[in-house]
Amino acid sequence: MKYSDYINWKTNKPRVVFIVKYFYPTKRISGILSFLYVLCDFLSKDLDIVVISAKTSKDEKRLYNHNGYKIIKINKLLYPIESALLTKKINPDLIFYFSGIARPILASFYFGLSRFILGKNKKILYCQCTHFFKKPNIITSWFFNSFDELIGTHPNIVKALQEVTNKPVSFIPPAIDANKLNEVKCKKVRNTYIGFFGHFHKGKGVDLLIKTFLKLPYENVKLILGGKDNKFLKSLKPLLNKNNRIKIYNYMDDIYSLINLCDFIVLPYRTSAYVLGISQTLLEAMYLGKPVIGSKTPCLDIIKSEYNGLIFRNENDLLSKMITLIQDHELLNMLSINAHKTISEDYTISLIGKKFLKLIYKKVTKNG
Repeated sequence: MKYSDYINWKTNKPRVVFIVKYFYPTKRISGILSFLYVLCDFLSKDLDIVVISAKTSKDEKRLYNHNGYKIIKINKLLYPIESALLTKKINPDLIFYFSGIARPILASFYFGLSRFILGKNKKILYCQCTHFFKKPNIITSWFFNSFDELIGTHPNIVKALQEVTNKPVSFIPPAIDANKLNEVKCKKVRNTYIGFFGHFHKGKGVDLLIKTFLKLPYENVKLILGGKDNKFLKSLKPLLNKNNRIKIYNYMDDIYSLINLCDFIVLPYRTSAYVLGISQTLLEAMYLGKPVIGSKTPCLDIIKSEYNGLIFRNENDLLSKMITLIQDHELLNMLSINAHKTISEDYTISLIGKKFLKLIYKKVTKNG
């Protein structure tokens, strides 16, 4: 199949190109990838979609027809330039950048040339998916002002963008696919399982979780860590080797079954920087009825302590709250019910997808 097969639009639906660095079938633990995958599946019913992303392995093909839309994989090193040139050839009605770059200066360098190549005669939107490491300033304001409209996946992101641009900025949070998660099987086990899923690095606080877990006085309580092995995790090996109750899983296609095995999840984030506006792991775990013990940080702020989860203040408080959920089954059950309710009412793709669809339709119309 040639690129021309993708360039020739075959429907009368609005034609949209999504530009995002990582996308299916890249095997990468990424909240952005997971969310955008769910979003494209939903939008493809009403839109003609092409996703342009970087090729990250030799096993990946150049072209995919997938779930009613198209995926084009291009050279990773030339991605910013080639994605723009290819988009110009495709000539869509709307272009939508999805960025997980937390440093505005890097985003402006990485996507700035791409945006320049596309020129001014295109309807182009930009979604800042992750919390900023540093807020945008006057130096990077030109980049954010080059888009017709911007989207932030958390009110804090929206506020940071509004401070540097005069363009419209909308808040649309991430979402989960309820239908897919409803299919996840639940295995009945005797042990109690605590889970952590995501990147293993200091900002996510996995070291704090391991240290706290090792203080638990229960032999039948296990810790599941799901994420990609890296240098930071290797630096924790002395701790991990002290206990055989800790199980580490690398990337898994069926991560939801592993989440569903857990009695509750712990997300001891030290920062929200680099994390999706609302943590995708948080959304998925809560929908599956898994209470989350989390830190007080923006990407976890849908946790309402003692309603749908628990918030801890420090290491001692984390230990105390873990013991509470291990012992208090009535509280665990109540938090589980409310966690599922929170997500099912406000963060399903059937609701969030319509917000994106409304925005896209507004832009592709003559007066948009």
